[in-house]
Amino acid sequence: MVRWRPKRDDETLASIIDFVPTITKLSGGKLAAGLPGGDLLDRDAIAARKSVFVEAYTHDIADLTDPTKSLVTRVVIDGWSKLLVPGKSTPDTSFADAPKATALYDLKADPLEKSDLAKERPKEVARLQGLLKEFPPPSSRAE
Repeated sequence: MVRWRPKRDDETLASIIDFVPTITKLSGGKLAAGLPGGDLLDRDAIAARKSVFVEAYTHDIADLTDPTKSLVTRVVIDGWSKLLVPGKSTPDTSFADAPKATALYDLKADPLEKSDLAKERPKEVARLQGLLKEFPPPSSRAE
């Protein structure tokens, strides 16, 4: 069992992939080479992060050779901007909040993501879509 009460931070980008490196370091373990993510206790390294990428998948695998068939949403958060792009999969009821179209949010002004700004800010949508191209879906990543 682990109990940890870190200070709340609403401005530094973090990701679920940061948990393994952080817990490994806290427990005195050795990190595997090439492991993604960062140590959440290394404030300088985490603060230097400019973007976070997220993928959401259905619970059932449609095709083991093409994971993108189960892809519900791709997300990039860059600064205060968050872009959600629908994947190939039709969202089921467990993904009720999955976007049906590309959506853009200003997390500083709208942390609860109530106002989709995609139509109002097409240049920001294009910029963030360019960042997503740097982080391709898994079926196109080198193994």
